[in-house]
Amino acid sequence: MQRVETETLALDEVQPGAVLAVQLCDASGMILLPAGCTLDETILERLRVRGVERLQLVVPESAAARGAREAALQERLEHLFRVAGTGEAARELMTVVLALRTGGTDER
Repeated sequence: MQRVETETLALDEVQPGAVLAVQLCDASGMILLPAGCTLDETILERLRVRGVERLQLVVPESAAARGAREAALQERLEHLFRVAGTGEAARELMTVVLALRTGGTDER
């Protein structure tokens, strides 16, 4: 499983489109927002009204880091599929697995 980088920002620094790294709870423990929630301006304004000061957010993966991760995954899959041969079915299965592991889509 991929390690997700996080950062904590003051609410006033958070831009719409940011993603929560952990669930957000109020003082009584009630969940306000789940981890993975993408924040929009309406949500940010409601959090301001509730007095939320800081949020722990997911740091977006850079294009270079994503490319390196996908290249390493491609290499690993080629190693795992080495005994499957070079037939069309094996290549198609590897393509589907790669798409699933990288969050891509299988455009068949």
